[in-house]
Amino acid sequence: MMAGRLLVGRRTQRTAAIAALYFAFSACDGGTLSAEVECTRAPITGGTARAEFAAIDPLQELAICQIQAGNRSTGNVAYCSGTLVSARKVLTAAHCIPGQTTDVVAVFGADAMTSTAHVLVARTVVHESLDLALLELEPSALELVGALPIPVDFEGAAGVGSLAQIAGFGFTERAGFGARKFAVVRVKGVEPTAFTVYAERRAAACDGDSGGPALVRDSNGRVVVAGVLSTGAASCGHLDSYVDVAEAVDWLESNGVSRSAEGPILADCAFIEQEGRCFGDLALWCEGQTARTQKCETGTSCGFDNRSGTFRCVPRADDSCSGVSDRGRCDGDNRIRCIDGQLIVNPCGQCNAICQFSVRNGKAICNSAGTD
Repeated sequence: MMAGRLLVGRRTQRTAAIAALYFAFSACDGGTLSAEVECTRAPITGGTARAEFAAIDPLQELAICQIQAGNRSTGNVAYCSGTLVSARKVLTAAHCIPGQTTDVVAVFGADAMTSTAHVLVARTVVHESLDLALLELEPSALELVGALPIPVDFEGAAGVGSLAQIAGFGFTERAGFGARKFAVVRVKGVEPTAFTVYAERRAAACDGDSGGPALVRDSNGRVVVAGVLSTGAASCGHLDSYVDVAEAVDWLESNGVSRSAEGPILADCAFIEQEGRCFGDLALWCEGQTARTQKCETGTSCGFDNRSGTFRCVPRADDSCSGVSDRGRCDGDNRIRCIDGQLIVNPCGQCNAICQFSVRNGKAICNSAGTD
């Protein structure tokens, strides 16, 4: 996809201005068996259209919108991304609303350049010290959008080493712009009010993605906004910094944004199914089109249950895959997967590949290109 800067263009000549700005900014991812190595070689994708890793419900994907902040006198427009986090509130970065802004619009849909779902912003509230802003939407057209809000993370769920799903409407590697894209990144560092993410130069945020979310599943299994994109590398391929929204709890609550514990647990069951998936010490699976979760109690962990052939909470001693989930993991250059309760080890070096997580779906892959 898509580092963390707003993008400015002319409203009256949007497409040409965006293309020109792209080039201006372009200086700106049981037992143990051995099996035959299956290697992947693919170019940088710049993100995917669906959020497979977090298995986000399509109506919640729709909550991720483009922000257009215009200046009536100059005709300039700043382009960013944001997330609908309550019935009428969009969370974005404060720097996405320049000082001379006169009109702000939230655009919903998979492609903001062709979408007709434009909702005016009635009021903007900027955090006093963090790079955060809440946009209160006009109520008239919002009900036509059909998006389900994504709650904010009040727990601080993005820990070092964990994977997160990032999203935005910014530039892709092929100079595309304005389409909602997702990518998987790893949390590399946590600071007092922010955390950094990195996808090993295979995917990252870019111009127009500022204000977009870093999404995780919290301890209850709900998809939540853990961070808001604030700054990023000029190369659009290195470290990106997200404001930790858990550090803004009081501000969010005082402005009408509730805690993530409220509301149903949703998932796209096309990506989860009955077998289930582990998110830390939480099992998530689907029964039909209904998402189910199970928190693992003391002495248990999410792992492969041989009796049911699913990923559920099991006593640690009974997990035949020793904590390896359906996504697999890397051990040096070995890819380790759990298949039907059996650990399968693929030495990626056999085809001159390295083991990495996929920026498309978070799975461990043998990647001979260094990109995927």
